Amino acid sequence: MTGAADFSPQAAAQAPRRRVPSRSSVARAGAVAAAVSLAVSGAAYAAVLQARPAGSAAGADAVAAAVLPAIGQGATPAANTVTFQLVVDGQGREVSTSAGSWGQALLEAGVGVDTAAGDRVSVALDGVPSAGETVVVDRVVVSSESKEDKEAYATVEEETDELDKGERKVKTPGVDGVTRTTYTVRTVGGQEVSREVAAQVVATAKVDEVVLVGTKEKKSSSAPAGAAQALANDDGSLDDDFARLAQCESGGNPRAVNPAGYYGLYQFSLSTWASVGGTGNPIDASPEEQLMRAKILQARSGWGQWGCPH
Repeated sequence: MTGAADFSPQAAAQAPRRRVPSRSSVARAGAVAAAVSLAVSGAAYAAVLQARPAGSAAGADAVAAAVLPAIGQGATPAANTVTFQLVVDGQGREVSTSAGSWGQALLEAGVGVDTAAGDRVSVALDGVPSAGETVVVDRVVVSSESKEDKEAYATVEEETDELDKGERKVKTPGVDGVTRTTYTVRTVGGQEVSREVAAQVVATAKVDEVVLVGTKEKKSSSAPAGAAQALANDDGSLDDDFARLAQCESGGNPRAVNPAGYYGLYQFSLSTWASVGGTGNPIDASPEEQLMRAKILQARSGWGQWGCPH
């Protein structure tokens, strides 16, 4: 048939054969297409490199060799890296960063900052890092501090007729009061920026001292009527006699004590001392009182009360 296609074996043998690419050629050609991500001013875009089909396996190898190194080895960095000095709470170190803001750079450096709490930073946290900058961070340090305040006790006097007039006696000992106050202290860069009272307690309660003051009139010591009359008539003429007596009895010592139970200038026994109006021990009385009691005794009983001559 004229114009019809000839599918005879002879025609097939004479027709040109079509080249079928090998499996390895297909793999190499597929590697020619590559995606590269580039970060420019914070935005990302993708560039696809597409090579034309190679006519041979050798051609595919040549194109792949030209494209693949550009993807893995010669890629452009995501952002510029800058180096700066970081000083945190007085401690400095050098830091490199590719962050887009100072806040992010500090976080990457492990430095947390809370400006709301009072932390101070020498740069704006949303600013862009620049090489050679010195960034100073002073963070708030919170501590507790206690202080004790003392309040001195007062003295209160209370009158009583159970004590002789002029006599005083402590009824209640005084105790100073102590108040303990605890403060919450905030410092930044070593400087105190605030101090607040966290708690306040009375550690020791104050107790006022109470002193009893006597109002009772002292009973006057009474001597026999004759002795009192003798004292009234005393003109001092016997003073030399009593001086010699005292020197003999005690060596002139108003606090002399005889183991036999005699005391003072004139060596009174306690019972004799009480009989002439004395109280307590003669050695605790003044020399003048001892002389007066000795004159009472002499007026009542004579010089025979003493062994020493007068």
